[in-house]
Amino acid sequence: MFTEKKATAERMLAFYNKLKKAWCKESCSPSLNENWPNGNIAKGQCFVTAVAVQETFGGEVFELHITEKEIHYYNIIDDEIVDLSSEQFGDTITQEFYRTGVPSDVALRMSDPIKRNRYAVLRNRMKNET
Repeated sequence: MFTEKKATAERMLAFYNKLKKAWCKESCSPSLNENWPNGNIAKGQCFVTAVAVQETFGGEVFELHITEKEIHYYNIIDDEIVDLSSEQFGDTITQEFYRTGVPSDVALRMSDPIKRNRYAVLRNRMKNET
């Protein structure tokens, strides 16, 4: 049976596969890109990934303050958590992990030229993926 949720899931999977091919040192968070990928291609890709997901599928970007300096970004779409860079945490995270997340001010975050450049790199690389 074809449903809208199935179609969205199929589109999301195709999008995720493009993301994985597009992630690179230049799209990685500057605090983590020196040793990127160091065995974990999703590490440092959460902000650019969450913005790309919102641009493509809607919803809202949330941020989770893990430490004073470490923030993790993910999406909420139709009341569902969507975190396409969660693999950076391995198998250890559960829904409880996200309980302290808050809506992110994406416009404010994107006013940072470094974040804008990282996002542009990711989107350009995604466009080149077939």
